Amino acid sequence: MELPNILMIVIDAGRADHFSCMSHLKPTTPGFDQLANQGVLFRQTISTAIATVPALASLLTGLFPTKHGAHNQAPILDSQARTLPEVLRDHGYITGTFCTNPHAGSFAGLDRGFDHCLELWHLSERRRLGRIARGLTRNLFQNVDSGCSELLRSIRAFTDQVDNRKAWFVFANLMETHIPYSAPPEWRYRFLANRLDACKMDALNPDPIRFNLGELRFSKEECRLLGARYDGQLAYIDDRISALHAQLRTPKRPLVTIITADHGENLGEHGLLGHEHCIYDTLLRIPWILHCPELLSHQEIHEQVQLLDIPVTLLQLLGIKDLRFLGHAQGIDALDEAARKQRVYAFAENHCPCKDTLEDRYRRFPRELVECSFRMIREEGAKFIWKSNGAHEFYDLYRDPMERTNLLPKEGARAESYATLLEAWHQECLENGEHFRNGGPSAQNDGRDVPMEPTSLSPGW
Repeated sequence: MELPNILMIVIDAGRADHFSCMSHLKPTTPGFDQLANQGVLFRQTISTAIATVPALASLLTGLFPTKHGAHNQAPILDSQARTLPEVLRDHGYITGTFCTNPHAGSFAGLDRGFDHCLELWHLSERRRLGRIARGLTRNLFQNVDSGCSELLRSIRAFTDQVDNRKAWFVFANLMETHIPYSAPPEWRYRFLANRLDACKMDALNPDPIRFNLGELRFSKEECRLLGARYDGQLAYIDDRISALHAQLRTPKRPLVTIITADHGENLGEHGLLGHEHCIYDTLLRIPWILHCPELLSHQEIHEQVQLLDIPVTLLQLLGIKDLRFLGHAQGIDALDEAARKQRVYAFAENHCPCKDTLEDRYRRFPRELVECSFRMIREEGAKFIWKSNGAHEFYDLYRDPMERTNLLPKEGARAESYATLLEAWHQECLENGEHFRNGGPSAQNDGRDVPMEPTSLSPGW
């Protein structure tokens, strides 16, 4: 069989529990549901980070952020780690990346290994400026999306130009589920009951800075409307991607399709908006659908898997044994049941923002909120969160899946066992990561991302 074409879709801020194939009550993703019903649906996929650059770098390298070095302290992939597109290109693929987020392309070093790189965030900015010039400033995003339509047209043009004797790999990042939630009106209002709800929704201003500072608060009803607006964004992406998928399938060559996200989104939960200041499951649980009827039969996988498993699983599916990549990757083949059973824990992290970001974006925030790094260890029923400011957290995910009740004061001894495992994992990433970071900017530490000290986890914390 010829090498299959590969379509990898990353939905920026795509929350797993808002996909209808992940049991959401609204029919937000009928197209993705169909792919899931024909392919493999991973029901418990955990990201490695809560921001685009570190998460996408994990997706492309199979490494955790501390190891690949692209995170808030130095948000660019300048390490020596081999990337998935480099592997695929070396094995005969024509590779293209298409993004509507400036942090998903060359700006962050995430274009490495791609023959073609189209960054459509420039288009969104030109549209915004054009509207200002015409005086149409009441709602800058009223009738346009965040670049999805143009991006998908560009993907089709790219695949049409590839020699049919060659296979292609398309990587696409879509921003419609990212604030400001700018799908066309017919989709934005799709899950509202009446026109009054539409008026109330339009009055909402989802400003994450003001909301997270406590200057802006939404009622329970307003949070419901915000969730409905988010669902409309997701339904719009589902419709557009489903149409593209139908166009790209051909009897001449199989098509492997991957639907996932970089991280999730807070929609008022934990008193937060957007994807900052926490490492809860609202930000960590992401979708993962793997579809290729010629190579895979339908199954649902319930064990914990992670974002960095995707490149390893894909290469194993393709039969590509690239030891320079697989020999260092921290992910597993998630289709291998034995590998899934052997891995007990999932990990994630968020590095403290660099000094420039603290002084620019977060200058109005309390330092104890923003000048903080997070690390997380998670198994099926429990989760421990380490914070560099000492305000650690521990949750029973069976009884408290929304992570509302911190059990640390009551279950400190149990939490300490997870803290010890988390510290060992972090040290391994630091030590082995030096090989990839090679002393570049990503290897630097300005003192805020402090190592975990055993004494900080002693009784009394």
